[in-house]
Amino acid sequence: GQSFLAYSLVESLRDVSSTGGGEPLTSRTIISLVCSLMTIILTIHAQDFADVEGDLKSNRKTVPIVFPKARIYMLCTMILWSSFLCWAQSISIFIAPAFVLLGSFVGLRLYLFRDEKSDTRTYVIYNVSSPSTFS
Repeated sequence: GQSFLAYSLVESLRDVSSTGGGEPLTSRTIISLVCSLMTIILTIHAQDFADVEGDLKSNRKTVPIVFPKARIYMLCTMILWSSFLCWAQSISIFIAPAFVLLGSFVGLRLYLFRDEKSDTRTYVIYNVSSPSTFS
């Protein structure tokens, strides 16, 4: 999921920098790289919901602990970011609704189902259907 995305981003940067000719990045490449980075920054917190109790016991300060409204944040972020990515990446009008629906589904699950088992399942769904898959 997210680690694959981070690895892909690093590999993309390495490939670009190894061209040797000092060729400028295309605007499409820059948009893709920025979208990938922002996807990680905005949605990586989905992994933190499943282990809030363990984080509390070990005195970790994860987003769901420090920011009590994190679930509503994730709901809004998944819907808005999925919509933005469709526009930024020029995703087909036939595919975009499904993409936004997947992001909305994950956001709704994080918001509505608040037990550890549901959060673990939601995180698996997130890794399969998150905006990072398409950015």
